[in-house]
Amino acid sequence: MRLEAAAKIFGTPLMSSGIPAYCPPILETGQALSAAPALSGTLPPLRSLVCLRAAQLAGCPFCMDPNAVGSSKAGASAAKNAAVECFRESDLFNPAEKT
Repeated sequence: MRLEAAAKIFGTPLMSSGIPAYCPPILETGQALSAAPALSGTLPPLRSLVCLRAAQLAGCPFCMDPNAVGSSKAGASAAKNAAVECFRESDLFNPAEKT
C-alpha cells in the first residue's frame, strides 16, 4: 500500500520506500520524523526549503528529490532550490529565511 501511495504522489515508487513498507517500526518512525516539521509552525514555503536542506545535510538523494519537488510546489523557484546549500550567502533568500 505504501509503495502505491508513493507512486501516486511522485509518479513512480521511490526506491527507499520498499524497506519501510515492509517494516512497520521503520515506517512509523519515518512518518513521525516527516510530521515533525509540519508541527513546527513554520510556514510551508520555508518549511519545504528547510526539509530540502536537511536532506542535503543527510546526503540522502532519495530525500532530496521529493523535497525539491515539494519546495517547488510550495512556491520556491528552481534557482532558490539550487541555492539552498549556500542560503546564507545567497541574495535569493530574505533575512527571515537566513536565520
